[in-house]
Amino acid sequence: MRLNEENYLEEILINGKGHIYFPENQKVAFTDKNNEKIYLSMMSLLGENQNIDILTVSQRLKKQGLLDKIGGLKYLASLVIQS
Repeated sequence: MRLNEENYLEEILINGKGHIYFPENQKVAFTDKNNEKIYLSMMSLLGENQNIDILTVSQRLKKQGLLDKIGGLKYLASLVIQS
């Protein structure tokens, strides 16, 4: 079964970096550009050996000037609450 984008991001946010599977040398395709921005922020955090959770991702998106563009903290929270 293939997870949809929101479920994939939710899984990453809930489990944090210790349990994430990021395909090596493989680009993950997103149909929703906002979800792609969130994922790329997560990858950036991972590259810096930072924890990945709703707080660190929202801070990274805010620093990049993207938090409001992706729907804000409300959208990030909805990814975790949807399950």
